[in-house]
Amino acid sequence: MIPLEVQEYRRYAFFLAFFALGLYVALVVASFGMLSLFLDIEVIAETDAGPLVGPVMVGAATIALLLVLWAGVGRAGAAMHTVPVSLVLLAAALCYLVYGFAGGLVYGLNSMNATTPDTPAAPGGAASEPVTGFVFLGEQLTSPFAAAVALWAGVVALLYFVLLIWRANGGQRPRWPWEKHPQ
Repeated sequence: MIPLEVQEYRRYAFFLAFFALGLYVALVVASFGMLSLFLDIEVIAETDAGPLVGPVMVGAATIALLLVLWAGVGRAGAAMHTVPVSLVLLAAALCYLVYGFAGGLVYGLNSMNATTPDTPAAPGGAASEPVTGFVFLGEQLTSPFAAAVALWAGVVALLYFVLLIWRANGGQRPRWPWEKHPQ
């Protein structure tokens, strides 16, 4: 077993985290497409949500996953010998909640700014607009898409920590047959 230096380990963890995030976004987008196709439902059913609500929701969940991954590296570092199950569950739960709350916030702010000049303002209309954000939040957190966000966050976090432990315990990159035995 070749011990890793702290700098090398952190550099490996840093780059691995960004590859893990790329995998996470790809899995979330693919699962959204498959769920939408097979269940015949839209990811965001509200037509007035705008084009940026969905990407903001996925982006916020991705940032939440990044923070949990980095917290795991900072917590144990190269001394990590077992998968931190608590961090894997935290990643899934945090991504699930951040996904929903980011969508509710953006949708609620968008609905507050959306006014039509033809329609007169109803009494109490301005005060009831933030409620649409909470309704959107409830719809998103109970959708299968939010479950997919949580599932893939947990899977990616698990794989990330497994690879970190493997590397810290002497795991090397795969080598071609001609690299193994110098001539």
